[in-house]
Amino acid sequence: MNQIYDSRPLARYEIASGATIACGSLVALDGSGKAVSASDTAGLRVIGAAVKTVDGKVEVGCGIIAFANDAGNPLTRADRGKAAFIKDALTVDAAGGTNKITAGIVVDVIDGDVYLDLTPAALAVAELAKK
Repeated sequence: MNQIYDSRPLARYEIASGATIACGSLVALDGSGKAVSASDTAGLRVIGAAVKTVDGKVEVGCGIIAFANDAGNPLTRADRGKAAFIKDALTVDAAGGTNKITAGIVVDVIDGDVYLDLTPAALAVAELAKK
């Protein structure tokens, strides 16, 4: 994960029972409002990237952060300003899986990395863009 825009963690969330969240990965809230590792699972809503985990909680930050580009449905520079979708907690794609969970807004695609805007406003716009 390469953060190119400095920002502070937004909030700390309780991690769902049995969930594991790696620092630098995309984080989502489940239906009960608990943090889980982002995936293409119905009902999840991406809230940012994991900054650190402590005592069953995860600090989630925002900013412009790079993630891996899926080889099967890659994003390109032509997708700048569009929503990216979750492939897994470290990888995004252009098409989205079965549940089309949005990951953020594409800022750029450079050397195989997709730079996403994970600010709260961008995440809200990405969610609206899929509808």
